[in-house]
Parts: sequence; structure tokens; C-alpha cells
Amino acid sequence: MKTRLYIIIPICLLMNVMFLFRGSKMDPLIVNISSTELRHSKMLQTPITVYSPSKHNSTVAICLLVRNETLYIDEWMDYHIALGFGPIYVYDNTITDDLGLHLWYDKRTDIQKYVKIIHFPQAPAQFAAYKQCLFQDAVNETFVSITDIDEFVVLKKHDNVVDFMEEHCNEQCGQISLNWNMMTVSNETKYRPIPTLIRNIHSSGVWGTIKVIVRPTFVDDKNFDWAHSLRLKKGNWVDTSGKVIHRPNNWRKQANDDVQKDVALLYHYRFRSEAEFYYKNCFRGDVLQPRGSVPKCTRQQATQGMYGGELDDLAREKLLKMVPKYTIFENNTNATMKWLYPCFPYKY
Repeated sequence: MKTRLYIIIPICLLMNVMFLFRGSKMDPLIVNISSTELRHSKMLQTPITVYSPSKHNSTVAICLLVRNETLYIDEWMDYHIALGFGPIYVYDNTITDDLGLHLWYDKRTDIQKYVKIIHFPQAPAQFAAYKQCLFQDAVNETFVSITDIDEFVVLKKHDNVVDFMEEHCNEQCGQISLNWNMMTVSNETKYRPIPTLIRNIHSSGVWGTIKVIVRPTFVDDKNFDWAHSLRLKKGNWVDTSGKVIHRPNNWRKQANDDVQKDVALLYHYRFRSEAEFYYKNCFRGDVLQPRGSVPKCTRQQATQGMYGGELDDLAREKLLKMVPKYTIFENNTNATMKWLYPCFPYKY
């Protein structure tokens, strides 16, 4: 015990000095020094496998554009790989290669067969990255989902996304849309090294806003246009009820107000916590804008749906079912935090 104290006390003193003299730009998020230890601790190194293998040969890939978001990547990858997505094309939109992202990838040998990292410093990045993904990197995949790292596909009647797509997107289906379920902050004021799906368990309701899973071979490569849905050169745009969505002039192509809730939703964790939302809007920058552009926080922020809401922990249940190693955050949160953070008093 004395040996342990001799080791911990000097480290704690050093960490507290670093904490006191941290730069003001870290204040909005206050990324805990031990967050990397948490993600890479032995408790979380159980290899990820597909929870319920599909009997179909189709693939459902993902185009994922990220910028300095390695903090959230373990949970997001584990969840979607377990759900049957793959390959996952990750477009790193930092100016130079994100060292943290590469260190994470090197550490996670269990997911390397599913994940491909592509440095993509271009800005604005969104259209260009999705275009490269659909027409080059993922062109030979059966289906492709364009999803952000704060969005989780939640299936209510299937344990594998391939089975879901095979049942709900037939040969005439060019893309299928999932409505947003907007999750609130659940009284979280700042970042905690707890999975998002366990921290945020309240919803302000299902919105008309959608994202799609598309057949890349059906996308109009001559008139590429993305606004949560895609322009198709053939096939239909459908929702999870099978209804064909008509947009003759591409009006409101980012929405389907005939909201479908019974089969699948896209749980959108736009806020996570007050501090994280502020950091994302005011410090990180926007992949939709030229690099170095004025942060969103200088304008009035849309915080509709940030607070309150009804209990909705279905995504949490799915995570714990498909990736049981995350139950350590459910059953031993206090003990785990005390072990990892002996230097700072946190309230849980």
C-alpha cells in the first residue's frame, strides 16, 4: 500500500499543477488526463465481433467524416461494428494526420479489418469526402450509410443492419431514410468519460429530419448533391414503412415529416453535455465551412431539444446487449472512476 502511495502522490501533485495552469481554451470541455487510459484499459480490450451474423452476403458500409473526435470513437465503432456495419471509411479532416486517431487505430487491432482511415484535409470537406466515399472508396459495397459520430443507428426489429436492409430495401430501393431521434443532455453539464449512450438517456422526440442508407450504384454521379439524402439516377427513395418519398424539385430533401418510428431510428446525440456542445460549436470548427472560419458560437445557437425530454434508453440497452464489456460503466461506475481518477474529486 505504501509503495502505491509513493507512486500515486507525486503523479497526483503533477496532475494538479497541470490542471491549475491549463490553458483557458481547454475550459469548455476539460478533457480528463486519464481518458486515454480509460479507453485503452484492459477492461475495454475485449475484441469486437458482429453480435448477430447475417445470412446475407450484402455489405452496409459507412462514410464517416471526423475532426478531432477520437474521444468518442471507441463506443461508436464498437456499437456499429457489432450491429453489422462494415467496412467503415473514416475521413480524418485535420490539417495534419490526427496522431490520436492513428494511436487509437494501432491499439485497436480487433477492429482494423473493419475500419479504413483516410486523411482528408480538404475544407470545406463534407461534399468532397462523401463524393469520394460513394464513387471511389465504397463504390463496390451494396449499401452505404452517411452517418456522423454523434449519430447511432438503432434497429427495433433486427440485430443486424444487413438483415434490416435486405428486408426493407428491395431491388427498386435506391435509398432508405431514418428519422432523427433527438437526444437531450440528460442534465450533463460537462464531459465525463462515460459512454454517450449511457450518459444521455432522454429524448425530446423524433424529428422529421432524416439521414439515408443508399445504394452507391444508384446515386446520380453527374449531379451529385447531398443534403441528408441523395439525388438518385434510378430507383426509389423509401422510408422504413415501404412508402416511396417523392421530391420532384428536391424540396425538403433533408426531411420526411411522415415520421416512422417502429422499425429503425437514428439517435442523434447533438449535445452530449452543455460544455461539449459549446466546445463543438465554438472551438473545434465546422467541416461545412472553410478552415479557420468564424465559429458558430458567434451567432445565436439553436438549442431546441437540448434540455428535458422523456426517458429513452433503448440505445443504451442495445449497446449493453451487443457489447457487454460496457456494463462496467453500469455496475461499477463509482469504483471505476475512483480507480482511474485518484487525483481529482468528481461527483457521480
